[in-house]
Amino acid sequence: LDRYDNIYLIETVHVFECCETVTSKKIIEPILGYRVQRKNPPCVNAVIFQTQSGLYCINGRAHWVHAKIAELE
Repeated sequence: LDRYDNIYLIETVHVFECCETVTSKKIIEPILGYRVQRKNPPCVNAVIFQTQSGLYCINGRAHWVHAKIAELE
């Protein structure tokens, strides 16, 4: 257990650092938001899509990505 100002954390907290790899596979669940990550080794260029279940590291050149970004804006 980690202690922080008298609060005990029972669950393990996962910290999302950056995308080191990407996929072009289309996300089938609803996308809530996104951000763009620029290359800064070991991180790679990526579009990071947020869903209810987590974050996805996607290749920004994938054919479906630009349409999805336009839809979200």
